[in-house]
Amino acid sequence: MPPKHTTNIYIFFEIISAEQFESDNLHILYKICLPDKYKLLDESLQMQGSTHSSWQKNDQWNYGHCFELIFTVPDDMKNDFGNNTVNQR
Repeated sequence: MPPKHTTNIYIFFEIISAEQFESDNLHILYKICLPDKYKLLDESLQMQGSTHSSWQKNDQWNYGHCFELIFTVPDDMKNDFGNNTVNQR
């Protein structure tokens, strides 16, 4: 049960593939940044990591790297979730 005036949010992520690179044997380094008011329920979770290496096949590199996040959001911010919280680089 989340603390009073907060909501728990569960997100499942998957890095599926990469395209349009000039080299081979690629892996993806990632880092997930949450706004300061969002708190992870399991603070031991790694918010950054790396996929396995992948070789190009049909102009694409395949990964299937899955992970999930569970965090608590103050009720006054839950309606903003998804609008500007994830940045792709």
